[in-house]
Amino acid sequence: MSAADASGFDRETFADILAGNETFVSGFQPSGRTGRAAKGLAIVTCMDSRVLPLEAVGMSVGDAKILRNAAQDYQTEVGNMQGNRINQLTVVSILFLPKGLVGEVSAIELIRALKADFWSNVRVLGGADTLNQSLERAGRVADFFELGELMCIDALHRRESCGGHFRAESQTEDGEALRHDDEFAYVAAWEWGGEDGAPILHKEDLVYEFIEMKQRSYK
Repeated sequence: MSAADASGFDRETFADILAGNETFVSGFQPSGRTGRAAKGLAIVTCMDSRVLPLEAVGMSVGDAKILRNAAQDYQTEVGNMQGNRINQLTVVSILFLPKGLVGEVSAIELIRALKADFWSNVRVLGGADTLNQSLERAGRVADFFELGELMCIDALHRRESCGGHFRAESQTEDGEALRHDDEFAYVAAWEWGGEDGAPILHKEDLVYEFIEMKQRSYK
């Protein structure tokens, strides 16, 4: 029977782990990386420690968020990523990395899959003779699918950081938003390109006659 310390922790049983941790701490050097995924990527993979997700795709520590679960339950993990969680992760793409198969599913593809499921399974109650709020709400949900997909398309197109739009690869050394006014100094309006077509971008250049464009600090 191993002896426990005053806190009840059995140090003898975990001696090799504690020794390894001491070795790691003694040589640890802060990387200076932020908590953001530098490549804007989340990798969902098996909890099996033999799976090395970053090495498998040629990335380094800090490039991606790693989410592991049992039995490669990707459907549950995708559900968990919807809404606020995917915003908190600050990612634009999700990579599914099973033991023998790699497949990338972007946020756009996830939204399209949800949209297809909605139109296949939606049930609207009520009748046609009175004000039908169920129909109204279903229409609003359908609009949100269109809006969400367009927001992702626009975010991928605008390769800069500006205001609430932050891309990890477009930032200053201090972590501030870095604009690219030579490419994106315009107001964008997207025209619907049809059910199976791509949206069409229309631009209106930002022209200032009495003020200069400045780089704002959010510190």
